[in-house]
This record gives sequence, structure tokens and C-alpha cells, in this order.
Amino acid sequence: MATAYRRACALQGNVFGLTERTYPTDGWDFITALSNQSFAVNIITGDHDFIDFGNTLTATWVKNKKGLTFTPIRNAGHLLWIDQPEAFTKELAHKLGR
Repeated sequence: MATAYRRACALQGNVFGLTERTYPTDGWDFITALSNQSFAVNIITGDHDFIDFGNTLTATWVKNKKGLTFTPIRNAGHLLWIDQPEAFTKELAHKLGR
């Protein structure tokens, strides 16, 4: 068990090295790629997500982008479906038209 755990930790630390060659040289411009789709794209994130705490970047990125909507879930972090399952489920069902 301990050996498998050590291997998993070592691999996790090397994810970038293992995947680096698959990244575009100019980085990922996923907002432009998403806004160029022929279907609506709905982004749902927690307002306490460590990647964009307070959602300032996400709100800026999607502002005035055709076909993109953004919904923050209050008091939720990166795992918003765990932090606020009811709010996440309600918003997801709404976005899916259910």
C-alpha cells in the first residue's frame, strides 16, 4: 500500500513533465475556442475556487463573449458539487433545461 501511494505521489508531481509536449506553444485559449462553438456553453464555478477566488478572471473572460454564460455558486470551492450539492444540482438542471 505504501509503495503504491509513493508512486502515485511521484506521478502527480510529474504530471506537467508527462504532458508538457501536448500543450500548444502559445498556451490554451479556451475562452475563444468555447465562444466559437455553434452551441451554448455554460460555465459553473465556485466563488471560492482556488484557481480564480472570487471569480474575477472568469467573469472578465466571458464578458461579451457570444454563446458563453457564467454562473458562480456561492460558498463553493473547486469541488463545488461537494461543497454546495443542492445549488450545483439546481443550476446544472436549469442549464440543461431539466
